[in-house]
Amino acid sequence: MESLESVEKEVEKVLSKFAGIDENIITSLEEIIEKIGSFKRKFDQETFDENGTTTALDLKLYLKQVKEVITKLSLEHKDLHATVSKIGKTIDKNFMSDFHHIFSEKTFDSTNFQEIAQVISDHFLQHGLIDVANSLAQEAELDVKDYNKEPYLQLYYILEALKNNNFQPALEWVDKHREELQSIQSMLEFKIHRLQFIAILRKGFSCQTEAIRYAHVLAPFAERFIKDIQVLMGSLLYLRQGLDNSPYAFLLMEPVLEDVIDTFMKDSCKLLGLPAESPLSTVMQVGCITLPPLLALNEFLYSKQLNSPWTVKEELPFFPQQMETELGKHCRYHSVFACPILRQTTTVANPPVRLVCGHIISKDALSKLATMNKWGQLHSHPSIKVKCPYCPKETLPSDAKQIYF
Repeated sequence: MESLESVEKEVEKVLSKFAGIDENIITSLEEIIEKIGSFKRKFDQETFDENGTTTALDLKLYLKQVKEVITKLSLEHKDLHATVSKIGKTIDKNFMSDFHHIFSEKTFDSTNFQEIAQVISDHFLQHGLIDVANSLAQEAELDVKDYNKEPYLQLYYILEALKNNNFQPALEWVDKHREELQSIQSMLEFKIHRLQFIAILRKGFSCQTEAIRYAHVLAPFAERFIKDIQVLMGSLLYLRQGLDNSPYAFLLMEPVLEDVIDTFMKDSCKLLGLPAESPLSTVMQVGCITLPPLLALNEFLYSKQLNSPWTVKEELPFFPQQMETELGKHCRYHSVFACPILRQTTTVANPPVRLVCGHIISKDALSKLATMNKWGQLHSHPSIKVKCPYCPKETLPSDAKQIYF
């Protein structure tokens, strides 16, 4: 966070200088134009001697003044360039650019090119950048069907309409998918009608009749949203004096539109089987959160002249307590279990298993424990019990139960 703040300070310096230099350039250019115009007017109006001595002196004077202005602009430009250069130096100082120790180079090789291009194309589609997505698909030779674009086009059209306070496309979409929305207990339809009602309230007392008429649309939602509807109805009493100075002023200040847009994206994507946020955005967010501890751990390991902690595929580095990074509930898509014995994330081939005592380890860890007795000698007798690594309880390998998250 401190690194970001340092870069932000330098960027703010540049922006402030940009604003100042822009104003100075305009003023300086106007000054130059005025000086040249002044000399031209004087030259046209006055009669000079045959030798032109006065003309030459005046011209030198004006040229000197113009040169001073140009020199001043040049110095300001050099100062701005130096400030811009500091941003790059600050980034180099606060951020590590060498990541080859903490990721697999195979991730971005040619075998994954199509998948990566597809993820980027989907990101553009989800944000309504259809032309950009089409260009990328063409250059990357992606096979993007029209039916794959249609859901994104429809959602983008409705979102743009909502941002322009046009609620009709969203209401038509809700009406078409009412049963599916009700099955997931969606609040979207009521929120849109509530937003429409507040939009009418903003018009003032002259639209009180329109607001009362629209209140009938809220009737079907009374059982589930009675308190919200009561608040909306109570606001009608203060329309004459103005809601700004009433107990209902909060209705005008709430980020209602943002809430509706957020709810629409979540519910619509859920019904259409699309991610509410593009996978590319999610990966970038997660990367920004997890990279700092990974880089810190990598720097620590190499400063101690230790070998790279990644020795096996899917193996976690040691000091796992430093690697537990909370991403937030919005990034939780499925459960992940890391075996405390082998420090490996469990997979379909190596699932987590529960011992009789209740402790959970990976199947591979159980197999290794089952082939070694307490003296460290190998054995393979099926009737020999395995001692739990965390408690005195012993378990037959056949009694371990696979865990499903």
